[in-house]
Amino acid sequence: MNIFRRHKNKTNADTWTIPIGIFEQSSVAGQDSRFVSLRTALESETYMHAKTPLSFPIGRNEFGDFVIADFHELSHIIAGGQTGSGKSSFTEGALLASLIYRNSPEDLKLILIDPKMVQFSQYNDLPHLLRPVITTPEQSHKAMNWLLGEMEDRFEILARAKKRDIVAYNSKAKVRMPYISLVIDEVSDLMMVDGEYYEESFIKLLQKSKAVGIHMYIGTSRPSEDIYPELLRANFTTALAFKTASSVDSQVMLNADGAEKLIGKGDAIITSPFTDFKPLHIQVPYSSEEEQVKLVNYINR
Repeated sequence: MNIFRRHKNKTNADTWTIPIGIFEQSSVAGQDSRFVSLRTALESETYMHAKTPLSFPIGRNEFGDFVIADFHELSHIIAGGQTGSGKSSFTEGALLASLIYRNSPEDLKLILIDPKMVQFSQYNDLPHLLRPVITTPEQSHKAMNWLLGEMEDRFEILARAKKRDIVAYNSKAKVRMPYISLVIDEVSDLMMVDGEYYEESFIKLLQKSKAVGIHMYIGTSRPSEDIYPELLRANFTTALAFKTASSVDSQVMLNADGAEKLIGKGDAIITSPFTDFKPLHIQVPYSSEEEQVKLVNYINR
């Protein structure tokens, strides 16, 4: 089960109540009319009635409506934006917080890779982690090899059970197969060390892993051609572009200009299957590191 308190409303529809004291309406909201707190997103009708376990609020559109994404539908997400664009804040404060808020450690496992050693420290005690937050190239290499092996093992399990994917398998299995999300905050550090290995490994995951419940989110503050080669980008169905340093970087992320004109602080453009691959302008949600620590402490109670 997740850590929402589930109940029925007057129309007998499922709704969720957020435990008191975790996510608050940050004072930042009064300073910036564009600001979207994660609590507001989690309390939106759209999110409360989302049925899939890998649903998370990805932002609010220009009409004020919340946009809810489903990691299972999106498969994998590539993200990019210059320093200060809000990319890392979204990764930590919306994507991860939403996923662990909705899923127990039995239903979702995480592999967090943080080459800069400062982004995911608040999640180090999280019971969802398959291993402590990874910070070195050696650990990253081992984790990727393990994940590729786990993917193949899962395909063998599905084949023996005669099921086509994790959803069909879990609908009948006595012991459910947990989803796994690989989240890398600054992939450029890995690509600079061994770009050929990581590009090949990422593409293997991109092409096969959705069926067995493995999903990937990679981000960088340097969305250039050498960090995100064309073949790698072509295998991602979802791109999340924050403010880029130039139109060249915007072309890498979106195959179009525009991301360089964003104003930062969570202002973003997404192209995805649920947008019919058309650019959608959104403001991503935000939660503070203090709130994220409260969430981890709540889960660990």
